[in-house]
Amino acid sequence: METATTTRLRSALLALLIAPALHGQLVYVDATDGPAGNTTLADGSVFNATATNDGSNNWWLRNDPAFGSHGNIFQGTDPSPEIRTTLTGLAPGQTYRVFAHFWDPGSTTENWNIRAGFASGNLTVFSREGNSAVAGSSAGVLASTLAYTIPPTTFGPHSSRDMIAGEIGTTTANAGGEIAVFIDELGSDNVNLRTWYDGISYEPVTAPNLIAYVDANLANTARWDGQPFVPAAQGNPAIDHNWKNRTFGNNGNVFESNADGPEDAPLLVTTITGLEPETTYVLYAFFWSDGRNWRLKASADPAAIQDNGTPSHFGDDYLPSNARHNYSATNNAGRTATVAAPAVAADFSTPPMLSEGNRTLRQAPLGTATSDANGNLAIFIDDLAGGGEPNRVWYDGVGYKPALPLDPDADEDGDGLTNAQELALGTDPYHPDTDGDGYSDGEEVAAGSDPLDPDSVPPLPGNALAIAPDGAWTWFNDERAIFHQGSLFAGYVMRDGRYGITRYDPATNTSHHMVISTAASREQDDHNNPSITVLPDGRLLALYAKHITNSFFYQRTSLVPLPSTEADWGPEIANPLPARNTYNNTYLLSAENNRIYNFHRSINFNPTITVSNDLGATWEPTVQFISVGSGGVRPYPRYCSNGIDRIDLIYTDGHPRDVNNSVFHMYYRDGAFYKTDGTHIEDYANLPLDHQGGQRGSVVYPYSAAAWGPG
Repeated sequence: METATTTRLRSALLALLIAPALHGQLVYVDATDGPAGNTTLADGSVFNATATNDGSNNWWLRNDPAFGSHGNIFQGTDPSPEIRTTLTGLAPGQTYRVFAHFWDPGSTTENWNIRAGFASGNLTVFSREGNSAVAGSSAGVLASTLAYTIPPTTFGPHSSRDMIAGEIGTTTANAGGEIAVFIDELGSDNVNLRTWYDGISYEPVTAPNLIAYVDANLANTARWDGQPFVPAAQGNPAIDHNWKNRTFGNNGNVFESNADGPEDAPLLVTTITGLEPETTYVLYAFFWSDGRNWRLKASADPAAIQDNGTPSHFGDDYLPSNARHNYSATNNAGRTATVAAPAVAADFSTPPMLSEGNRTLRQAPLGTATSDANGNLAIFIDDLAGGGEPNRVWYDGVGYKPALPLDPDADEDGDGLTNAQELALGTDPYHPDTDGDGYSDGEEVAAGSDPLDPDSVPPLPGNALAIAPDGAWTWFNDERAIFHQGSLFAGYVMRDGRYGITRYDPATNTSHHMVISTAASREQDDHNNPSITVLPDGRLLALYAKHITNSFFYQRTSLVPLPSTEADWGPEIANPLPARNTYNNTYLLSAENNRIYNFHRSINFNPTITVSNDLGATWEPTVQFISVGSGGVRPYPRYCSNGIDRIDLIYTDGHPRDVNNSVFHMYYRDGAFYKTDGTHIEDYANLPLDHQGGQRGSVVYPYSAAAWGPG
């Protein structure tokens, strides 16, 4: 059933759709050197390519009917100079779409490429679609798939080589009817990254609707709460819950958060001025990434600011972790973010800096908003509160363009649906994830889910079931998940460092998420997930610990057998230990009068045991279980139990960076430890076991330096 909101969106989109613009066909111009050639050095001086690859750091003119259009190409495999091909005879003031033509062998081990642009030194890297050897490169297309009035003399393939066309973008011919195109190779002496430059093609186009970039600075950006915005200086390593100036990016400045650890910097507002009053614009926010999943939260909608935001309070997180307002660089962060694609020079009226070093500028689509009576528009910017270094924020600026009528056959937001399809579906053509569920509109339509319903999502691979939206665990805490009284309980660490337990009821297909940690026990580390033990009366005991941060393990006991809310748990109890601690593997043996064994890692960094004889009300003094090394070797065990009278474990000699590991097995029963065949190793009362002295389990796998292979 169509809602009022959907109807308004559909009506607005209908008004924005127009018939597709008719494009002219391309004219190919072959690149030539020499005094009369159309290609010079970047400064306009004469360019003469060498006749052979003589190692002179120059381009090599290869003349052969098999080498490109008109039987020649310019090859660059080492730091060759930047060159300029000038198109002439164009209509002054006319806008043209321009392509650079180069060759690629289609090899999985080679990635030929080219750099091209309209401004010297500000060039975009192009490579064949599907190649990824050049980080951040833009994909070219087979030149043969384009339409021409004057085509190249050949498209290939020649010895598996194909001509590729990289769309540089659009620009306007000058008063003399000329357009200068700057060309360079990658500056690498790796022959597998060579450049074979052939020529340029162009076609006249209707002036595109391009993005105007606005750099964020102290003049246009302020704190939302009205307090003075004074970012910390670059180099300040403090976790101060403030933004930091970073000398980088456009105009040499980005605002950075979370680089030195988890922070919650204040909400910012960047204001765009000088717009047409009360006019609708398409808006963007821009941030950087170095290949990791760096983040940004942004919105032009004040309603997206959560009510719990308290002015002047750094501990609040204003923008919700909703995929419609939360952007990430490389993946959707467990359906909590929209992936922001790399910014492309062709989309801008004046391209900003798009790459620097190993970092690329990412473009977050914010949808549309209407300027006020003064021609101003505000964009709200936030960091990922408590995100830490892997989720750092490098905020650079914002962008806008008028919300002009859309081409029905185009895909404005890049979600895989045309603008006409978005009209029919009622989805937002300016945002790839209309319902903010972490799946793009195109993904949802292809999978059969509803792109307007955040609770309707594509099925997981293999029809797997997600019982909790946010969680991770390590292998060394058990039982991590149990089936108890008809429900599945699973413990985990959330991305913000809280520890959770989810009860999933298969009868109703519902999940109940509960946070069991407090501020004292919280830590952002996947080693910390709780172990869950069923007590005799059906209640649950959860044990958890930080990752060698302090000398405690923590516990909470449910007040009811089937806890569903946080109120169903008793208070958190911190149990002191003789040394720093991590991991919990907790087992109750009914044959030992419900004695509980907690296997963890504490004394001498070795496997350690703490026991309770009263269902966790108190704990006996901690004892070292296995003794290896002097504090760093640390065997890695895995445990399991029948819950009655036996606990089994397999374990290694130590950390793989320290020792060559075999794998051993032993079991505990009735106060003693035994090898697999029942051979007595040692009594519990005489712990620790001297592993290096021979007190060890049966060998399951003996270490071998031999290569893996048959048998």
